[in-house]
Amino acid sequence: FTRRRMEQAAKRRDDEHAPNPELLDTEYKKHFQIRALTDEPYLLTPIAPVQEVTALYRTWQRDKREGSIAIVGEAGMGKSTLINQVVTALCSKEEFGLDDTQVLRSRPKHKLSTEADVIQFLSKDVFGFKTLPGSLAELEQAILDDPTPIVVVDDAHHFFLKRMDGLEALNAFVHVVSVTCTNVFWITAFNAYSWFFIRNLKRSEPPFRHIVHLAPWSALEIEGLILSRNAQTTHKANFQDLVINRSDDHHTEYEVVKTKRSYFRLLGDITGGNPSVALRYWLSSLKTEVDSPQSHRVGLYNPEAPNSLLNANSGSPSP
Repeated sequence: FTRRRMEQAAKRRDDEHAPNPELLDTEYKKHFQIRALTDEPYLLTPIAPVQEVTALYRTWQRDKREGSIAIVGEAGMGKSTLINQVVTALCSKEEFGLDDTQVLRSRPKHKLSTEADVIQFLSKDVFGFKTLPGSLAELEQAILDDPTPIVVVDDAHHFFLKRMDGLEALNAFVHVVSVTCTNVFWITAFNAYSWFFIRNLKRSEPPFRHIVHLAPWSALEIEGLILSRNAQTTHKANFQDLVINRSDDHHTEYEVVKTKRSYFRLLGDITGGNPSVALRYWLSSLKTEVDSPQSHRVGLYNPEAPNSLLNANSGSPSP
């Protein structure tokens, strides 16, 4: 109902002030790129998952057991950004005694389907061993002999094929992790769709000891995400086209604030709390006025804009 009323309000704008969507400039869009963040001023990673992973590392550092974590979330939920923040937290806190040379990080560049693929990837791409181990047992011994305490594998869903007989590489990887997790703390990331598939195939033996599920962002968090990025630009967002009640000038500011909150509630609902999808929708809802290029008029989003991201569950890297 609220969406319908906002649509009707948007249609009431004067044709003479019709915005030109082609004028959304490249510099502005750079602030809304979908990629993993590190220390950008608009970095807003929820703190709870970072604290959860660092607490698990603290426990592992003391007990030296069950050192494997799977970070699970939809494409675009911020798995890679979370890993960046975890690594930064682990390397910056004196209690852990780490620096970034003690963290190895990689991601498969393509699907791995065999045990030999896993040996090649872990030996060369992750640990950089000069000699390729001849078997999984040799690889595991080489890892146990290596002093590196933390290994991060992003896009770990590339270790399996989505079919009943497509688990050879995943089984090999999980075996390596289970044998070496007394000496190495493994952090992996899976997209949610792939994780659901794996769990259904391996009901009796969870592949990793600890699972960190990334929860959907709230409407307030989505609002903060977008407005903090917008604040880094020279552009202002104008919500007046969506104002439902235009009784008198005295209440205009209140109505704009109320409308802005309604917009972000709708945005949170329609994106399922996915921050990357919300960024796509935001850009698709903006129009730049010809006579005021520094002002963006906010309309309602094009529901087809984020399809390329929603299709990313096929396995492309996510931010």
